[in-house]
Amino acid sequence: MKKKKKILVLTDDMPWGHKALAQAAYGYLKKEKDLDVSFKQVKLDAGFVNYAHGLTLKLMPAVIKHGKRIFETKTVSRIIREAGVLSTSKVKKVVDETGPDLVFSTHFMLTHALTKLRKKAGYDFSLINYISDPWTAFPVVFDLAADKNLVYDEVTVKVGLKAGVKKEKIEIVGWLTRPEFFEEKVDLLKIRKKYGLKDGILTVFVGGGSLGATAYLKLFPALALAKEEVQVVFNCGTDRTLRAIVEKYVDVLKKRTGVVKVKVLGWVDKMNELLAVSDIVLGKAGPNFLFDVVASKKPFVSITHVPAQDVGNIEIIRKKRLGWVKEEVGGLTRFFMDLIKRPEKYTGKFRKNIEKEAEYNRGSGERLVKVVRKELGVRKTRQD
Repeated sequence: MKKKKKILVLTDDMPWGHKALAQAAYGYLKKEKDLDVSFKQVKLDAGFVNYAHGLTLKLMPAVIKHGKRIFETKTVSRIIREAGVLSTSKVKKVVDETGPDLVFSTHFMLTHALTKLRKKAGYDFSLINYISDPWTAFPVVFDLAADKNLVYDEVTVKVGLKAGVKKEKIEIVGWLTRPEFFEEKVDLLKIRKKYGLKDGILTVFVGGGSLGATAYLKLFPALALAKEEVQVVFNCGTDRTLRAIVEKYVDVLKKRTGVVKVKVLGWVDKMNELLAVSDIVLGKAGPNFLFDVVASKKPFVSITHVPAQDVGNIEIIRKKRLGWVKEEVGGLTRFFMDLIKRPEKYTGKFRKNIEKEAEYNRGSGERLVKVVRKELGVRKTRQD
């Protein structure tokens, strides 16, 4: 019997976007029966970078608006690459345990560690680096020594070429979105019952990624003024402080109005279920959340974004007409009030554009598999 080629899907141990991308890649690759695929997470020895990043997002997001200029400097790029290399020993341990023929990495710092491992320790696995920003990628996230750098579309190709990556080392695959968003049939009545949601009432989902988003507070004035029936689901992710704040506000809201029903949730594993029962989605314009919403074929309303880091996502929303950008309290309040008064005006808008984008990203798994098979020199057989 022919020995299966081994693939290691590698990411960091944080709950945000890099992990979701790795889960998506693993979900598509594990379907290939002639490939042996494993999924591993590594805690970065340069974890202080993740910690500082998360803290800044929550407390001082405006600081990051200067990030593009900072991260594009050669000095900072070198420091970040060296920080990634600090995790080489942990990466080596995982590689030795799994013995991969190919490693697929969704975190650029781990990719840099893998590159060092190949260069200094003589490992000969193929290396694929997935770029985790669609339109706001910094040069440092590319790896010149990787066999392939996979990107969302042509916009990021230009960044890679400017960073010095050879054209043949860049492949467009689309945005890796977890298979369940396209393949699972959601029982809408069952899920509504599961979360205590009523059928036939406008359902607004508010999400901000794994860390939640303090921008949720922008919605409070609109909820207090609402006179039409609506149910709102707040997803606070891993942020317990944010959840406590929202829950206290909900207690106050109950005394002021009976037409607004609010559900407050923490971490959610089956995001595809909640998005399926929602009519429209508001939240932080992070790439994974945005494209999860698109895959669910719902319009997206950006109520906040990270300066520099998420600017490209705002451009995608506007240029591809996937929803609205309403980040000022006044504009958001007016938008929400009109939404609950005339939901049909908004919930079906941009449908063709959203479906087109969803279909494009639906093909990302197939494109990924083709790239992987080509790198491994393994053809797909009729039995696969």
